[in-house]
Amino acid sequence: MSTDKKDPTKPIRVLVVEDSRVTRTYIKRVLSEVPEFEVLEPAVDGRDAVAKALAMEPDIILMDLHLPELDGVMAIELIMSQKPCPIVVLSGELTRRDTDYTFAALNAGAVDVISKPKGMATELREDFTRQLVDALRLMSKVKVVTRRFPRSSTMREISEVITQDETPHARQIELVAIGASTGGPAALYELLTSLPTPAPFAVIISQHIANGFEHGLCSWLRTTGHDVEIPLPGTPVLAGKVYLSPANASVTVGPKYLEIVPTVGGEITPNIDRLFSSVARYYAKCSLGILLTGMGSDGVRGLGQLRNAGAWTIAQNPATAVISSMPGGAVDSGAAGEVLDVADIGKRLAEIADRIGGRL
Repeated sequence: MSTDKKDPTKPIRVLVVEDSRVTRTYIKRVLSEVPEFEVLEPAVDGRDAVAKALAMEPDIILMDLHLPELDGVMAIELIMSQKPCPIVVLSGELTRRDTDYTFAALNAGAVDVISKPKGMATELREDFTRQLVDALRLMSKVKVVTRRFPRSSTMREISEVITQDETPHARQIELVAIGASTGGPAALYELLTSLPTPAPFAVIISQHIANGFEHGLCSWLRTTGHDVEIPLPGTPVLAGKVYLSPANASVTVGPKYLEIVPTVGGEITPNIDRLFSSVARYYAKCSLGILLTGMGSDGVRGLGQLRNAGAWTIAQNPATAVISSMPGGAVDSGAAGEVLDVADIGKRLAEIADRIGGRL
C-alpha cells in the first residue's frame, strides 16, 4: 500500500456510514462546508455500507462500528475483500468494548481511527472537525489493496537486492525495537502472532497513536499470547516481555532500565528516533530494529544509527505499507539492512527466536 496521486481538480468523494441520524446530519454538514469534499448519500447500516461502497466507489469511507444488520468490522472485511477503499473508523467512548472493536477494524483493513467529540462544547467540536477533515484529506490519498494480495515482482526485487552480509538469526539478539505509525497496529499484531510465547528476547514498541488508545492497543496485543505492558520509568528490560510506549511520551532504553521521556518541543510522541537511538547506544549488535508503515520520517534517522552501531535493521516493504513514507525513507537512506513484507518479518523473528531457543 502507498500514497496515491489523486487528481486535485476532482472532489474527494466521501461515504459516511452512521446509523445515528443526529451524528450523520452533523458530519454531513461539517464536510459539506469543505469545498474539496463531495458527500455521497450516507449509509445507515452495515449492509447498506457494503452495497453503497461497491456501487458508488467512494474515495474514502468514514465508518461507525456499532451498526445494525452487519457490524462495522464485518462490513470493512467485505469491502476490503471486494473493492478496497481507504476506511477511517469513527470511534465512540474509550471503553474496553469500543477499543476492541477499533483494533479489530484496523486489523480488517481500516487505515485510521478518530474519536467522536466527547461533548458539544465549541472547543471540542472545533477540535473534532479539524481532526476529521485532516484525516479524510490525508487518508483519501492512500492507495489500498485487498488484504490478500500476491507478492509482486517489485516486492521480490527490493527484498532480494537489499540484504546485509550476515543473517540475523546467526546473532544473539537480546532486544527487538519496533517503530510504527499509520497502519501499524495490524502489522504489530501479525508480528507478535508469529513469535513464540514467551519470546527469548525483549520487544519494545513505539507506535504513534492517539492519547488514550494505547491502553486498548495494549489489551488487544495481549490476545496474541504475549505479556504486553505500558512501562513505567525504571521498568527492567526482560526477555519474554513486550513493552508498548505511552502515547503522550517516549520510551527509551537506559543503562539498566527503561526510561519515559516527556514530549520535547513539538516532536511526535511516542518518538521512534529516540527509542532507536537509545537502543543503538546500549544494545548495538545485540539488537534488531524494525521500521513499519507510517507517514513522515520518524524512525528513519534512528534506524540509520542502529545500523551504523552494528544492529540488524529491517524496514517494511514500502509497497505493502498503508503509508510508505517511513519505511520508504529507511530504504532510500540506506538505513534498512533488509526490506521485507510484514509476513516475512514475522518469519525472520521466528527464525531468530528458534535459533536462540536452540542455544539455551
